[in-house]
Amino acid sequence: MKYFSKKLKFLFLTFFLLTSFSGCARILGTYVSQPQPGQEGRYSQEFDLTVEDAYQKVKVVLKELDAYLFVDNSKKPFISAMRFDKSFVNCIDTTEVGIFFESESDNKTKVDVACGNVRLAKFVADKIFSALSN
Repeated sequence: MKYFSKKLKFLFLTFFLLTSFSGCARILGTYVSQPQPGQEGRYSQEFDLTVEDAYQKVKVVLKELDAYLFVDNSKKPFISAMRFDKSFVNCIDTTEVGIFFESESDNKTKVDVACGNVRLAKFVADKIFSALSN
């Protein structure tokens, strides 16, 4: 019984350490804080689109990247996507990227892309911003 208990403690500690230090990990259902505006790992740009149009275009880009939409909330509006490991090799499949939409006016939308994995955030932001600019 002691062996089982020690092994269980070791597995729990290993799991905790791995999830604590991976990109945008979640611990006990709460998100590790995302980079704030102006910090590395958070990229913002405004587009001449409605929030709804920008939201739908972003979903198309994420599908092209084979990403999984972990949270798809068009009411807030906010998307949390993961499984970028098929299109971006420097991340694990559970690294989450947050995409936030904010209406600046009727036809202007600010889009924020954020992730603790700075290179993944930049990669996804570049793909999304390129698609929204066209």
